[in-house]
Amino acid sequence: MNIKGFHVGVSPVTRGKKHSVVAKSAYNSGSKLRDEKAGCVHDYSSKSREKKIQLINDKKQGSEKVIEKNVVFSALILPKEAAGITVDREQFWNDIEAVEKSKHAQLGTEIEVMFPHGLSADDRIKLVETYCQKLADRYNILVDVSIHNPHTHLQTKADKNGKVIEINEVTKDNHHAHILLSSREILPSNDGGYTLSKRKNWSLWATSERLSKGLNGRGDELAFQRRFWAECCNEMLPKNAHISEKSYREQGINKLPKMKLGKSLYKDLLKGERSIISEYNEVIDQLNDYIEKNGLIIDYGDDGRIDEAENIQEFRGVTVNYKRRKPFSSISLNNIRLLPPRSDLEAVKQHHAQSITDFLGKANIIEDDKQAKRTELILSLNEIGEALSQQAKQHEAFKKRYRAVDDLIDKFGLSASFEREKMAELLNETQTKTEIKTLRNVFIEINSFEKDSNLQTTQSVKAIEDQLDQIATIIKQNERPLQRLATVDQMITDRFKGLETTLTSFTKKLDKLEKQLESFEDIKTEKAKLQGDWDSAFSALKTIEVPASQDTYQKFHNFGHFDSARLKQFRQEIRDFRCYKAVRITQNEENRLKALTENMDAFKLGNKDDIKQLSLQITRSQKTYQLRAPFYHKRRELIDSQKQVLEHDHELYTEIKTTKTTQLNQDRIDDWYMKVKLLQQNIAEQNAKKALDAQRALEEAQRQRLRDAKLKAERDQKAKEALENARQSQIEDYQNWFDKLMLTAHNMVAKIGFGSIKTDKDIVLLAEKLVCDAMVLESLKRSSKLSELQKTLKDRDIKRLDEDINNHSKALLKTIEDLPKDTHKIEVIKTLSDRFDKLPDITEKFQSLNQDLEQQVTKTKQYISDQERRYSSPRPF
Repeated sequence: MNIKGFHVGVSPVTRGKKHSVVAKSAYNSGSKLRDEKAGCVHDYSSKSREKKIQLINDKKQGSEKVIEKNVVFSALILPKEAAGITVDREQFWNDIEAVEKSKHAQLGTEIEVMFPHGLSADDRIKLVETYCQKLADRYNILVDVSIHNPHTHLQTKADKNGKVIEINEVTKDNHHAHILLSSREILPSNDGGYTLSKRKNWSLWATSERLSKGLNGRGDELAFQRRFWAECCNEMLPKNAHISEKSYREQGINKLPKMKLGKSLYKDLLKGERSIISEYNEVIDQLNDYIEKNGLIIDYGDDGRIDEAENIQEFRGVTVNYKRRKPFSSISLNNIRLLPPRSDLEAVKQHHAQSITDFLGKANIIEDDKQAKRTELILSLNEIGEALSQQAKQHEAFKKRYRAVDDLIDKFGLSASFEREKMAELLNETQTKTEIKTLRNVFIEINSFEKDSNLQTTQSVKAIEDQLDQIATIIKQNERPLQRLATVDQMITDRFKGLETTLTSFTKKLDKLEKQLESFEDIKTEKAKLQGDWDSAFSALKTIEVPASQDTYQKFHNFGHFDSARLKQFRQEIRDFRCYKAVRITQNEENRLKALTENMDAFKLGNKDDIKQLSLQITRSQKTYQLRAPFYHKRRELIDSQKQVLEHDHELYTEIKTTKTTQLNQDRIDDWYMKVKLLQQNIAEQNAKKALDAQRALEEAQRQRLRDAKLKAERDQKAKEALENARQSQIEDYQNWFDKLMLTAHNMVAKIGFGSIKTDKDIVLLAEKLVCDAMVLESLKRSSKLSELQKTLKDRDIKRLDEDINNHSKALLKTIEDLPKDTHKIEVIKTLSDRFDKLPDITEKFQSLNQDLEQQVTKTKQYISDQERRYSSPRPF
């Protein structure tokens, strides 16, 4: 059984103890939440972030360590009845604060649980979710759960001079969770949200109501919450690591329980400070060690179990199981006895009965004497301590009065330096602080005698008695200065008593004026509002053109003006009066204060009258607007909608537009609408006639446009035909000219005599085409007197001839290259070159061709030469 792994603490969150459930949720979840009721923000978001700490080891070497975030998991668990509802943490807990009206209301319940060792992080989340879901379903409430990592504490060590020499990290392995239960049930609403129940969930009902419904007190639910946590943990732990909610006594463990130290006391312990609880726990540890070492049995001094009968009730579908009475009464150390095992005690009685009796008799006599002496010392200590404590209280009270003298002097303006110096002198003569420390040490020493009687010797007792006598003497000496301090204090009280009465009366009057100043602020606000209302009312009248002079506006606008300078003057005068000391308050100041009061009353009365007149005028103006505005807007609507109609009747238009707003009524508006309707009918008849005439004119104009369009189309067709004829004529002229050029070129080529060259006909034909095209191309380029159309045709032919010349050149070179490589080929090439040279105007076109032909000659000659060298000697046959 893991006896160290169980802790479930349950505590209420109540407004009576100044708790805030919003602050509690923010702390648990490590978040930043706004408390609407308190009007503040609770920011614990740092608990959800990593932090760095500075450490110093025993070698005075500093280091930095990153501590994981404190809050590692947080969730809102809803009951099955409210599943699927979206809940915001901040909004929900503010709703709880709002629904709980009592100043002592319980806002929720917090359960703090410790996770047993042996669980991973995921196991802890799964465990706490299971536990919280059960509670949410059992009470139909929202459960706000957060898991915290172990808290990190710093232990600081300093030298004698207070300088820090070592800082160590001390972290207890206590992974734990904070579980916050809502005080009200959460119910789904029709709009998909949630509502809170009208009363608290049944686990928080009063004991009387629970009993009337067959249930027991709230303690039974606490027992269930503790037992169910143990059951949930044990489902995830191996059998040898199971935990139990039961006490040592219920489990049959022969040990005494210790008290919880708590976070604050644990921090004090790290600082080297001790507490009653830590000392108590040390005593319990020593007792448990002694019990285990000697095999003793604990006798609690009561009747043990009282009643084990159980009562089971079904309530709202939940089984409630509890015991009728508590199984054990509370443990009292005064009633506990330590007994040896029964068999050992019988053996001792049989074999050493007489020896034990003699020994115990002598020991009891010695122990009784020491106990009597200790009792005597304790009585003396208590008597002296009570007297010294009384003197210390008097001394502290006079010291406070001494410190307050300066405040009295400052408050009343009356000097009391003599009394102050006398009090300081007498306070120095009184001694209590050192003596109280001595009494504490004596008390500790006497207590040590209780633990170990061997320390109680004659010398140690004599030393204590001497110390007590010395303190008693000092107490006697303190009596005289304390009596004199009382006398001086009374003198000071008498001197300032009369001034206190005067100042109190004067201050009350000033307080009353201060409250009147606050009412002036309300008047100022009201005037500013009325001034705005008057501006709005006057502007509204202007919008409907109700005549009102600027003087009237300014008159009532001034009624809304508040004299802030006068208010500032009143406030300054009151501030000046408050600076008066009591000794300066004479009848003159009282008269001035009375005059100020009368002025402020008159100021208030005047402002109230202004407010009354301005309010009345605003009411009249608003009524006028409400009465006349509908007629004005109807007239405006008539003018805007029928403006074109009214332009035909200037007299009616002028009447409608110039009639005063105050003269408007429903009959007049109806009459105008009737006149406008008749006018509209007349205009409609005139417009119908004009429209008929216009239609006829439009039809005639349409016929005329058709005739004009037909004539224009005929003219355009003739012009187009003439243009096309001219174009065809230019094309024919150009084509005839081009044909003449081609004929001339063919004749000139025939004269050159390419046909006389003895070679392949294709070569002759390609050479003639090449020359012919080149001659025509040169002629085209030199021509200039052409129309735009003929120039376009010329550019087309130039481009075509360029392509033909290039193609003919490539074909000619290819054909010549295919000839046999002999002297005939050379002759053919030279003959062609000679013919090309006879054409000086187009020689430039054949420069590249001649170069290619020369290369052909060179290659042919090289080939013939190579062949001759190859066959220069006879072949061997």
